[in-house]
Amino acid sequence: MGQIARQPDHDVLRQALFLPSSFQLIGFQRPRKRGRPRATWATEVFKHCVAAASSQEALPQFWLNTAAAEQSWRAAVQSYCQTNVV
Repeated sequence: MGQIARQPDHDVLRQALFLPSSFQLIGFQRPRKRGRPRATWATEVFKHCVAAASSQEALPQFWLNTAAAEQSWRAAVQSYCQTNVV
């Protein structure tokens, strides 16, 4: 998800997941059916990204388009995966 977030605004995958020029997910607006809400890939992965970064406000510093930010994001994800092994 970090790689998609670092793409330019005209990238098709980025347009499908994020609002332009931000790291916020787009709101999937459609009529809801009765019952349990459906889990989408984007929202579930985004929850794990927020947990790995420790807060939603910290995500932009990890998802900047720099080599240092990418390395620190990889380290945060690896640490999160090692501590949350099921």
